Amino acid sequence: MDTVDAKMETVDTEIETFDMFRNDPAHFVKLKHLTPETRNLILELGPCQPLSSDLPGKSFPKDVTKENRSFKEIYYYRILPDKTKCLRDWLSYSPSTNKIYCMHCFLFGTNLHRNLEKSWTKNGFDSWKNLSSGIEYHELTNDHVNATLNLEYQRKIEIAMNRQVVNEIIDIVLYLARHNLAFRGHRDNWSDISAQIQQAVVQSNMFSISIDSTFDASRREQVSFVVRFVDDKFGLVHEKVIAIKESPVTTGKDLYSLFVAIMEKEKLNWKDCLIGQSYDGASNMRGNYKGLQAHIKRECPQALYVWCHAHRLALVVKQAVSCDSNSRYLFGNLESLYVLLWCSKKRAATFRETQKKTLT
Repeated sequence: MDTVDAKMETVDTEIETFDMFRNDPAHFVKLKHLTPETRNLILELGPCQPLSSDLPGKSFPKDVTKENRSFKEIYYYRILPDKTKCLRDWLSYSPSTNKIYCMHCFLFGTNLHRNLEKSWTKNGFDSWKNLSSGIEYHELTNDHVNATLNLEYQRKIEIAMNRQVVNEIIDIVLYLARHNLAFRGHRDNWSDISAQIQQAVVQSNMFSISIDSTFDASRREQVSFVVRFVDDKFGLVHEKVIAIKESPVTTGKDLYSLFVAIMEKEKLNWKDCLIGQSYDGASNMRGNYKGLQAHIKRECPQALYVWCHAHRLALVVKQAVSCDSNSRYLFGNLESLYVLLWCSKKRAATFRETQKKTLT
């Protein structure tokens, strides 16, 4: 019984080992037809070139009927005259059949009806006695060279297509940036997006809020609301915009009323789940009595206020630059130049034309 159990364990180990190699060529040579998707999958997996340490018994199996010879992993490489090694990316060893195959000829070969080529693409090559000469001879055959050239041609086509796709994506991004458009899919719906954000925030059980306002080109005060939460599945930190509202009055009390309205609309339990708030250092935001953070803390004491580090860094940089007269002159002249150009339609048009001539 112990002997039988040992044999069964060995068989199970070998089966698990063979299942490890998804790129075992024996899985593919049985296919009668290769679709483009299957061919791309085989190319993505690459050649099966396990080391002896990866196999059962820590060695390549020997064929006792053929002078006790076996495959050697050194044949994965071709030794050039200058003693450098060149990987044979076409050679693929099958642990399940103990044979080698030429994946280039199998995927892109055009003359596979001959018996010699079938041994490399269908039946497998296992004449270990003639392995060295067999590999060298196969590498120089016209069929193998043409198959390799076809593979390189396909790779170049794929690279060219990928570059074209990247160029199209860059053009799209530039177009959206020039026209101040957001990235949107053809099925994007704000109500659906809002529901997804709400569900994610609720599942995280805690979140923080960041609020900032800016005076846009239309002379309106826009207030943005951003929630920050942790994904409960993967532990990733996410920041999502949940609302952008206009508020002509930005006192602490008015911003607090706007904040409560947004939380109620998004159905977020901020009194129990809000643990942090981050704003700039303006008095209407961080005031200890009438600031927004003070109003929120009265209803939610655990919502710790943190002065936004980005705003603090901006103040530090501004102060550091203002200490140097050359920097003040530089930015002052740039601001004056901007006002000079963009306050006149004619000067702005002349500036654009000059830029085009300079670039071309």
